[in-house]
Amino acid sequence: MEFRQLQHFLVVAQELNFSKAAQKSYITQQALSKSIKILEKELGVSLFERLPRGLALTEYGHILLKHGHVITEELAETYTEIRQKKNINGQNLAIAITAGVEDTFPLSIIFDFQSANHDHQLSTLLSNDTIIENMLIENKLDFAIVGAAGTSDQLEFFPLIRNDTLVVVHKDNPLSQRDSVSLEDLKDEVFLSSSADYNVTKQLLAVCGALGFIPHICHQAAGINFLLSLATTNQGIVLCPDHIEKKTFSESLKTLHLENDPHFYVIHIVQKKGIIMNPAAEKLQRHIIREIERREYNRLTS
Repeated sequence: MEFRQLQHFLVVAQELNFSKAAQKSYITQQALSKSIKILEKELGVSLFERLPRGLALTEYGHILLKHGHVITEELAETYTEIRQKKNINGQNLAIAITAGVEDTFPLSIIFDFQSANHDHQLSTLLSNDTIIENMLIENKLDFAIVGAAGTSDQLEFFPLIRNDTLVVVHKDNPLSQRDSVSLEDLKDEVFLSSSADYNVTKQLLAVCGALGFIPHICHQAAGINFLLSLATTNQGIVLCPDHIEKKTFSESLKTLHLENDPHFYVIHIVQKKGIIMNPAAEKLQRHIIREIERREYNRLTS
C-alpha cells in the first residue's frame, strides 16, 4: 500500500463522492478512481459500496478508515521529526503556497533562489489555506505564501502583493453593459469561487454577510483559470485579482471594476508568531520581498 493511495482513500471516505474527493486531492476523478481500485485489488476486498445515491464504506473500508488516520498521523510526526533533525544546520526549509496563487505570484522567484543556493534543500507544498495554517501552527512549515490574510491569532501575516478586484462576467450577462459594479449588485448572481478552506472565500462570505446577503457559490475550484473557463459558458461570475494575465480572458468575457473594493486578493507571507526563523527561510523571505519590490517598481515605471 502506498501512502498516496491511503491519502486518496481517506479523502474519498470523508466525501463519499469521487468528484468532490478528486477536487480536494487536486487530481482527476479518473486517476482517483484508479488509485482506489488498485488499493482494493492489493487488499483483495472492496472498500466502498457503489450505491445509486453515492458511495458507502464497506466493513473493510471502516477498518481501513479506523487505522488510516493513525497511520497518516504517525507518518506526519515522523516526517516532522526527521525534518527538524535535518534542520539543525539551518540549511533545509519547507514552505507552502495557496493553490491558485501561482496565477498571480511569480513562482520563478522561489525556484531561482533554489537554483542559486544549492546548499539549501527546499521543499514546497501547494494546498488550501486551512491546511497551510494548521501546518504552520504545528511547526511543519517555515513560512507560507497565501492568497489572502487569515484570522488566526497564532500567525503573523505580512502583505506582499496588493491586487485590485475584478468582476468577470459573460457578455450575455446584463452586467456586461456596465464598467463597474458593487457587491450589492451581485447578490442575485451565481459565484464561481474557491471553497471555504480559502481565506479569499472566507473574506467574501464575511463582507457579503455584512451587506445583508449570502453569495450563491456554485462551482468551486482553487485555480482562477478553471473558474474563468466556466464563466466562458455563462455558468456564473468570477472575482479575480487584476494582476492576472489578460491573455487568460476569453473574448466572451468582460471585466468590471469592483466599487468600494475590499481588496480580497492581497498576497501575504505568513509565519507562526514567536518562532526562531530558520536562517535559510529568512534568506528566502528577503529574496522574495526584494524581487517583488523590484518587479513592482519596473511595472510602475515601464
